[in-house]
Amino acid sequence: MDDDQLQIRSYRVCFELERRIYRLEQWRLPVAWGVPLRGVGYAAAALLAILLAGGLPLLGGLVHALPPPVRYLMLPLAIAYGLTALRVDGRPAHAAAGALGRHLLAPRWVCGFAACAPVGTIARLGDVTVAPDHTGSRLRRGRLTGPCQVLLRYPCAGQLRRRGRRIVVCQTSDQALYRGKTVALGDGQVLEVRGR
Repeated sequence: MDDDQLQIRSYRVCFELERRIYRLEQWRLPVAWGVPLRGVGYAAAALLAILLAGGLPLLGGLVHALPPPVRYLMLPLAIAYGLTALRVDGRPAHAAAGALGRHLLAPRWVCGFAACAPVGTIARLGDVTVAPDHTGSRLRRGRLTGPCQVLLRYPCAGQLRRRGRRIVVCQTSDQALYRGKTVALGDGQVLEVRGR
C-alpha cells in the first residue's frame, strides 16, 4: 500500500460519525477536536451518580470530604474523559456496559432458548409404568385403563364384563401372530390381562 492511501476495513466505520460540540454560541471550546456529545452525557451521568452517592451512609462521608470544585467539576470531567476514551471491542463504554449487564442477567444454562437447570442437576420425573418388552413369549398380568390403544401380539381369548367397561383377556398360545390385534380402549374402559 502506498503511504498516501488509507485502508478502510469496513464501510460502517466511514458512516459512523461521532457528534461533537465545537462552540457554544460565540465562544469556541478550547479543545482541538471538540467535545464528543456522549462525553457530555457521561459527565452528566457521573455528576448524578456523585450526587446520589453523597446521600448514602458510607459513601456520603467520602464524597463530602472532597472539596466542592473537585466533587462537582473535576471528578465528573475525569470520569467522562475516561469513559469517552474507553472502547471495549470497538464499542463505546455505554454499549459495553449494556452488553455486560445483559450477560450478567441472562441465564447461565439455556436449552431451546429457555433457561434450564445446569448439567448434573438431578430432576425427579413422574412415575413411570414399566412393562416387559416383546422378547418374552408370555403376556404378563396387568391392568390398563383407557383411553389408550393396546397391541396384542399373541392369540388371546377375551370376555366383556361390567357392561363393556371391562375386558378380560387370557393368552391362548405362545405362537406369535403374524399381524397383531389392536384393542382401543375408551375413556374409563379397563383391559385386564390374565396369565395362562
